[in-house]
Amino acid sequence: MSVLVGYDTTQASLQAVLVAADEARRRGVPLHILWYQEHDPGDSPVRAQAQARDAGVADERLERLARTLSEGGVETHVVIEHGFAGGAADALLAKAKQLEAELVVLGLRPRPTIEKVLMGSVARQVMRHCHCPVLTVKADTPR
Repeated sequence: MSVLVGYDTTQASLQAVLVAADEARRRGVPLHILWYQEHDPGDSPVRAQAQARDAGVADERLERLARTLSEGGVETHVVIEHGFAGGAADALLAKAKQLEAELVVLGLRPRPTIEKVLMGSVARQVMRHCHCPVLTVKADTPR
């Protein structure tokens, strides 16, 4: 049993990690942070290098966060998976099943309606198909 949280470098996902850590601590189970890095098969080498550089910086931040959570008493594991665009929901669902997660936590960020209609929502797909409860964390809105 464990708590699984999706991470994607947004403020919403960072808030979700913190909520998930509290849930894992409260339940006495490990926390697994899944960062699914999407790649477009048509990306140019320059774009791929830029994405890798940005991911490296975010990866360092995520590792520091995981260390801090572990030092705070939450057994924390970081999992980074790579795949094509659109695969995040499937990756989260598969990992939740593999870990026999008792809870999945996802951050929600505001998105334009047309983007939601055209691309769907990772959170919506996970909520529909996950074997366990899904907790969504709404991003703080700027004041």
